[in-house]
Amino acid sequence: MIIKRASKFWIKCAGVVASAALFVGAAQAEPVLQVDIDGGTYDSTNEDVSTSNPEFTVLALCSPGGQFTATDCLETTTFKLAIALTPPTEDAGDYGSIVVNGDIYNITSDMVYGVPPIDQYSQLFDAGDLQHGVYNTYFLELAVVLGGDTCGPSQYNVQDTPGVCDRTGTNSFYDEFLIDAANLAGGFGLHFDLYDALLLTKQSAAINDTDAGIFAPFSHDGSYNCCTQVSEPGTLGLLGVGLLGLGFTRRRRSVIQFSLN
Repeated sequence: MIIKRASKFWIKCAGVVASAALFVGAAQAEPVLQVDIDGGTYDSTNEDVSTSNPEFTVLALCSPGGQFTATDCLETTTFKLAIALTPPTEDAGDYGSIVVNGDIYNITSDMVYGVPPIDQYSQLFDAGDLQHGVYNTYFLELAVVLGGDTCGPSQYNVQDTPGVCDRTGTNSFYDEFLIDAANLAGGFGLHFDLYDALLLTKQSAAINDTDAGIFAPFSHDGSYNCCTQVSEPGTLGLLGVGLLGLGFTRRRRSVIQFSLN
């Protein structure tokens, strides 16, 4: 997942150093797991690929490198995509719905609250796998199936060229999710995390921090933000009323002065 907090940044740095001890010369200069959005743009502030279009396609990408080989990428039951409600909320309610690959999910009744993965077993010995600013909140966890579909170009990095993964390329395996968020309640957005949910099968004694080494290696997230939010519409209304009142007061004073004259 992308590094959203300084603490997570240093955790990932520690994991990379530990990995380097085992994989000499195999430091990951390019992301291994990435979320891309067709036509999206890279948000350097949130360090993810974002879109404001309510209908979009999310690509879950696995690029072989480091401890992730092509065989690892093609394990069909390994990877998960979390779709989280933003901003974080713990209040269950009716916030509309989204459609993913033709399936309707009600928010929040079809979601779970907390931090992915839903299977918490791995966090008993290495907690906080996805602890960044998005969570705790309501989220879906969907299976990612990586087969023969690939895109590129070589060493594709969404930070450099987001939203244009060429389907004729061969560098990254991908699964795609067609999202329709038109019925999502106003003021809310979505956050997308890609991770390896079966880290126990790949754990190495040389990688002490599974957050950085295996569960969530260096990668990028995605997000949907419907629009520029007007956080306090009531304030604008009050300002308008105030200006109207000021105009009425000035007009009344002019009438009084005219009468006196």
